Amino acid sequence: MEKKNKPIKHYFKNTFIFIILTIIILFSIDKLFLQSINLKLLKEQRVNYLSTLKDKEPIYVGVVWPFHLKEGDNYFKEGILFAVKSLNAQKLLGREIKVIFKDDKWKIKQAKKIANKFANNKKIVAVIAHDDIDLAVPASITYEYSGIVMISPAVSSPIFTKINFDYVFRNTPSDIEIGQKLAMMADIMNFKKIVVINARDIYAQSLSEVFRQEVLERNLEIIYDSRFNKGEKNFLKIINTLSPLINHNIDYDAIFVAGNETDVPILIKKARENGIYAPFITGDVLDSPALLKIGEAANNTIVATIYNAELISSTLQNFKHDFHKEYKVLPDTWAVQGYDAMMLLAEAIKRANTLHPAIIANQLQYMSNFKSITGSYSLTPKGDTLNKEVYFKVIKNQKFEYLTIE
Repeated sequence: MEKKNKPIKHYFKNTFIFIILTIIILFSIDKLFLQSINLKLLKEQRVNYLSTLKDKEPIYVGVVWPFHLKEGDNYFKEGILFAVKSLNAQKLLGREIKVIFKDDKWKIKQAKKIANKFANNKKIVAVIAHDDIDLAVPASITYEYSGIVMISPAVSSPIFTKINFDYVFRNTPSDIEIGQKLAMMADIMNFKKIVVINARDIYAQSLSEVFRQEVLERNLEIIYDSRFNKGEKNFLKIINTLSPLINHNIDYDAIFVAGNETDVPILIKKARENGIYAPFITGDVLDSPALLKIGEAANNTIVATIYNAELISSTLQNFKHDFHKEYKVLPDTWAVQGYDAMMLLAEAIKRANTLHPAIIANQLQYMSNFKSITGSYSLTPKGDTLNKEVYFKVIKNQKFEYLTIE
């Protein structure tokens, strides 16, 4: 029987100060920014404009993502466009959706600049934004106080919804759910001795903390625990400790690593080059073609994923067929997440029967059994997603294969 989610405090008692300081710093950074624009006035202007919008005027939605990534790294944009094409064929409240795409370049300053620009555009009803908690939190402050609905398709850190905003949501499971499932998988796979490594950032810290606690509760052993800085290139200390070619006394069954899709592939490649062939376990951030680019070194890596392309579902199979027909590629996780986020927003607008952001947000807060292409899930008043499945993939012969966990 699977364990129920535990309170966030249970998992983060060892990093509570870290999280609180992070939030304080982020709010402090934004203090001058918030004072520089009258968000309350902008919110009122937005409501007045959208409440008196002429018939057939379009619905404007901002989409913010690291589009600077190389083409083929993910198909998030295609997922958004595919959803918009479908919605515009039917018309939402008799209107078309117009999307304004912006690249956050994985930089906080850029994310805040975009949020400021959208806040000053009274036509913007909502944004679908960000895959990085470091960017999402400061941007969400602006969206909240300027009255713009925000949905993140990728930010999983519990901090994101811990602030209890009214306009901020996500359509992805939290790190608590993902960390629990990763630990459960490690237990079932009989990984009794585990190495835990994480980057020094909010996402990696929160996911690894959940994993650590769950692993220990399952009576598994953490035999080595280490951190690295974002942007690390050589991982010398970690490699020297874990390599059986150097440390003949080391003994472990698997290596858990939490970090981004730039750093983790480098670590795995360095490990393989130094005789470290144990399975790597990592979060859904690495459910990405970026991991496959390191070639054979990626083999025997297990990743969490929130998309199972092999589900027996006519809805999913039809989506895959139509998406492939449109873009000549099969949809990946981020295409599905982008598509679902846009469809979720559209459903809230449809139920609200208005473009008033507060009413749309209220519909999202009590959204129950939303029918996505991969199943149904619900949202909570705090903006979290409930009942969304977590699956696993393993890389074999430089390809992702779904892993069945009994």
